[in-house]
Amino acid sequence: MKSCPTCQRTYTDDSLTYCLIDGAVLSAAYEPQGNDPPSSPRAPDPPPTEILYDPSKRTDSDSAAALYQTMEAPVPPISIPSPEPHPAQEKQGKVGWVIIGGAIFLGIVIGLVIALGLSRWSTKDGRTAEQASNSANSNGNVAPAAEPVAADNSSPTPNRNASPANTSASPAATPAATAATPNPTPRRTPAPESSPAPPKNIDVKGTWAGKDRGISYTLVINWQEGDSISGSMGDKTTRAALTGTVNNRTRRVSMRDTKVIKGRSSIWSLGTYSGSVSADGKIMNLIISDASGSRKATFRKL
Repeated sequence: MKSCPTCQRTYTDDSLTYCLIDGAVLSAAYEPQGNDPPSSPRAPDPPPTEILYDPSKRTDSDSAAALYQTMEAPVPPISIPSPEPHPAQEKQGKVGWVIIGGAIFLGIVIGLVIALGLSRWSTKDGRTAEQASNSANSNGNVAPAAEPVAADNSSPTPNRNASPANTSASPAATPAATAATPNPTPRRTPAPESSPAPPKNIDVKGTWAGKDRGISYTLVINWQEGDSISGSMGDKTTRAALTGTVNNRTRRVSMRDTKVIKGRSSIWSLGTYSGSVSADGKIMNLIISDASGSRKATFRKL
């Protein structure tokens, strides 16, 4: 609690420094003895308060002056702490600087690429112009070839009225004119190299007859396309389907049984056939291999 020494007004707000009426500096109020602890000694009486200003005698001008002094009282400075930057704002700021730096770097790279392309393009154009100029100069330095003049091999008709002097002078002038005209030298055109002819396809389609271990067999090839063939092999009671290939260059034949299509499969052993076809395409020499072994057989085209 504070009191005004001038107007003796007390204030319970300890934060006030000046009197709101006359602007005097407030002082601590007097504490009665009853509030003192019993063990503390009695404090000496304070000196009598001197009244420097009598409120009952003040005028309106004095009240205005006191109010003016109160309004003009110095206000203690208030320090406002500066806000600390938020971590998210700092991160956003760093990201922004990174984006700006990346954009600047990308612009520099694009500029360098464009400059390099323009320099190469200008160099290429310069070389093309130089080559065109050199070609034009070389064409201008070559002398045009003289057109051949056909020699007149026909014998001149003698002029019976011409004098002997003129007749003797004409044969002498003709060889000189002929010698002055150069004859063009013919150029030999190289003959094109002959490419080897492609091999002729061997036609193995048809029916072939042969014997294996004394038994007559027939080989029927009913489909051929390029190197691929298919057909069947068998006798009167049993027959198996087969597929294979034929090489048109080497005339080699390779076939194998796929399945029994006629008769009992228990008496027919699926096997393979390999051999060659004669140059005339009429004889096929085969080696038959199955579960019973390998043997040779010859088939002729019917």
